[in-house]
Amino acid sequence: MVSSAIYITGHKNPDTDSICSALAYANLKQTLGENAIGIRIGEVNNETRFVLDYFQEDAPPLVYDIRTRVRDIEFDDAVTIGPDGMLHEAIKIMRANKKKVIVIVNEKRHLLGMATISDITNTIVNETKEKDDLIRQTPISNFATILKGRLVYEPEVHHMNGRIFIASFLGMERDYKDYKDRIVITSARRETQLRAVSSGASVIIATGMEYPNPEVVEACKKVGCAYIITQKDMYQTAQLVQQAIPVSLIMTQNLTAFRFNDYVEDVKVAINRSRFRSYPVLDHLGCLVGLISRYHLFKHANRKLVLVDHNEMEQSINGAAQAEIVEIVDHHRIGGIKTTSPVMFRNELVGCCCTIIAKLYGEKNVEIPKSMAGLMLGAIISDTLYFNSPTCTSQDIEMAKYLARIADVDLDSFALQVLAASASIKEKTIEEIVYNDLKIFEIEKYKVALGQINIMSIDDILPIREQIQEYLDNFTKSNNFGICVMIFSVVDGSGSYLISSGSALFIANAAFADIGEHRDGYLFLKEVMSRKKQIVPLLTEAAKNYRSNYHS
Repeated sequence: MVSSAIYITGHKNPDTDSICSALAYANLKQTLGENAIGIRIGEVNNETRFVLDYFQEDAPPLVYDIRTRVRDIEFDDAVTIGPDGMLHEAIKIMRANKKKVIVIVNEKRHLLGMATISDITNTIVNETKEKDDLIRQTPISNFATILKGRLVYEPEVHHMNGRIFIASFLGMERDYKDYKDRIVITSARRETQLRAVSSGASVIIATGMEYPNPEVVEACKKVGCAYIITQKDMYQTAQLVQQAIPVSLIMTQNLTAFRFNDYVEDVKVAINRSRFRSYPVLDHLGCLVGLISRYHLFKHANRKLVLVDHNEMEQSINGAAQAEIVEIVDHHRIGGIKTTSPVMFRNELVGCCCTIIAKLYGEKNVEIPKSMAGLMLGAIISDTLYFNSPTCTSQDIEMAKYLARIADVDLDSFALQVLAASASIKEKTIEEIVYNDLKIFEIEKYKVALGQINIMSIDDILPIREQIQEYLDNFTKSNNFGICVMIFSVVDGSGSYLISSGSALFIANAAFADIGEHRDGYLFLKEVMSRKKQIVPLLTEAAKNYRSNYHS
């Protein structure tokens, strides 16, 4: 996802209006120069797929969670070094890039560890047994490399203990046992070098020399003592040898690292539990892409979100509460959504959200593209059941006729095709039928689920009555719904068939008692087609009456 974009989404379990509203409104904003992207929260149903295919438009990308991810925010580039790199190299790289942290990676940029400038300088400056052990593990070739010298001879097996001795001319008068297994830094004098070799030194580093002494070479070979020559002086040599330690020996391992797709909110929690200042960021292949710190996490902006065809958090995309909701365009009841700042809220009493979106094109003086007109027309036909729903208004009808002209389609013929696609449930599973257009509400503190799907006639649902009832019973128990109603609306506008379940089923029974009649195991509500305008108000009134009568 793009961090600077405005994401436009409809509700979960999207219907045609939800999908087409997101696409059409994103198109309008793009035309006006905004970086808008239409997205969806669920799968595309048959009816919506028909409308999209008819006008050769792709479904918007599927997104399950709008929370900001690590990849959406700025983080620092990381300076790196291989595990065999020396402390001297690490310091140079860090200074050149003005960094206090270096990351150790392998040839594929897979994370191995990290080291700070403090880790490195403390290792060099402090005289400890641990430091001797680090030098003992350092490849002898590193000493020659860092001194820009020459490794004249290296035995197959060495006995270096990691301790360093500077053998000045006067210092050679002392007990030679002190040189046993040590790294001895000598002058260019042949006698000094031979005395160090004979005293059991493990490595001789002869300073101020351009060419090796043949006699010393032979002496080293006899006793297995490494021999290095360098043109640097003894002081420079003593300083640099300690910086030849491989960075892998002092790096911090078992780090807390984050992936590109991790959510920022989760990263904040993890960082608050740890002590480091910088944390590696890895891509999906586990390769290092940068470093993140507390500073980056707390200065980032949340994703911008526009809600269409809904305004309740329960129906919206996961993470909507952590996003910056900048706009809402809807035609449903206002469900108590909260925003952190004022937003543009367009809510109109029409049968379809796309009716409002189409009006916005006109208000912005933007010509509606043919394909967008077709998508919005399909949404209006779907949401109003081709003007048969009680939610349909004269605005929906006039807008549908206007869009049909732009889309260059015969309204009656196209409407029949849309409704036929919406009413086809033969190839759907029971789960797909229930989730086709499922919305979650809270009514008088009851958790309510209302699913709706169009059918051609009761013959479509007679064979699946028992399966639907069983699925709803299990569904309500596992999700703790007080009321769950599946609504099968006949596309000719004659009414809807209902099956209900839930611990508060008595409220649903009371809501529909006066207007329903039982037919073949279903409750039929004559001329009831609208979930939002007819079903929800009935349930709300019944729930209020129950609370008033029994909890007053």
